[in-house]
Amino acid sequence: DVSEGGRLAAAAKDYRFSPTADITYNNRVWNGLYVSADGASWRNFAFEDATPDTGIGGVTDGSYGRARGTSLTLTHESDPVVAYDRDGVLYTSALAFEPNAGGDPSAVVVSRRNPDGTFIPGSVRLLGLENDARLFNDKNWLAVDRDAPSDRTVVVASWRLFTVGADALAPEGGWIAVSGDGAATFSTPIRLPIPAVQAAESQFYQPLLGRDPQNGHRMLYVILRTQSAAN
Repeated sequence: DVSEGGRLAAAAKDYRFSPTADITYNNRVWNGLYVSADGASWRNFAFEDATPDTGIGGVTDGSYGRARGTSLTLTHESDPVVAYDRDGVLYTSALAFEPNAGGDPSAVVVSRRNPDGTFIPGSVRLLGLENDARLFNDKNWLAVDRDAPSDRTVVVASWRLFTVGADALAPEGGWIAVSGDGAATFSTPIRLPIPAVQAAESQFYQPLLGRDPQNGHRMLYVILRTQSAAN
């Protein structure tokens, strides 16, 4: 993403924490962040200034109707997304998960950084944090409104919830969480109103913030892909 002032932010999955000979998919992976003020020199960071050695911790809040109050540590990340607001504050979003653990925990993570790339302590938000092997968050995305200052910036996180088994526990498909205060707080997860048959064949929910061309009202649009079982 590119800020209004010309700063650049890029992200990628970072395997530097894996043993050199280990080519296991997503083993000890974290998200790397690369920030530049001029497009020529770059600073390298890790999302949330964390690593698989430390991970990030949270407590389940009852998302998807699951139990509240379970403390979890997630030591793997994937699916990095970056976006600036009007003031140059940088928002990052990731899929965090804990492989081979009871319940297969996962969450969508949103955090913030100052315009120079330094992490803002206390800004980590875990959305849809769950600890149930029949549920898994995936393929997160992020949209940030540039019409307001950081303390009133609209931030929308989206993701795909996958379900396993006949007892679905929660409707699969696209979910979003919305913030009106620059990711300081978020709504509870909201399922997008997509019919169950189509939701089961959908992925890659991308939120976009814009204006209704007829009345000028601010609108949230979501683009998604669906495919049949026969591809």
